[in-house]
Amino acid sequence: EEQLRAAGRLISRDLGQSQRMQEIIHDPGHRQQDLAHSQIPPEIIHDPGLGQQESVTEAADRLRSELGHEACIVCILGGTEFRGPDSEALVQAIGFELGAATHYQANFVTGGMAGVQATFAQFCGDGSRLWNLLPVGQASGYGRGCDINAGADVEERKAIF
Repeated sequence: EEQLRAAGRLISRDLGQSQRMQEIIHDPGHRQQDLAHSQIPPEIIHDPGLGQQESVTEAADRLRSELGHEACIVCILGGTEFRGPDSEALVQAIGFELGAATHYQANFVTGGMAGVQATFAQFCGDGSRLWNLLPVGQASGYGRGCDINAGADVEERKAIF
């Protein structure tokens, strides 16, 4: 258990020291390059507001605005099942340590999935810095964090993520 907590502390420390991460996040050219590799054409992303369409870039910019331009955004990805014997405990420790690191301006974003993402959400502090990005009309069911919607389906949501 102590080794798992130590791993979480290392990740937390690295988050605070990652100047390059901040540069990437605040560089629109880098985001455009990532979006260019998407399989989803930018014109088919749907706005959760009034049924209007928005491009992948517009949706990403809207969500970036909602999450805060100054905060580092850490995306939490992972399988819907744990495969290794210590995997779940490791995710719990990482969620706990990152959630406790309140001196960093960081928000955490999941895709609202079961397994790794749900476990991280459960252990990530009080949930005030947790966002769950889901397709329009879907909810995470986590009971923690704030569900935000973008994209008509999982593929569009992945492109925005």
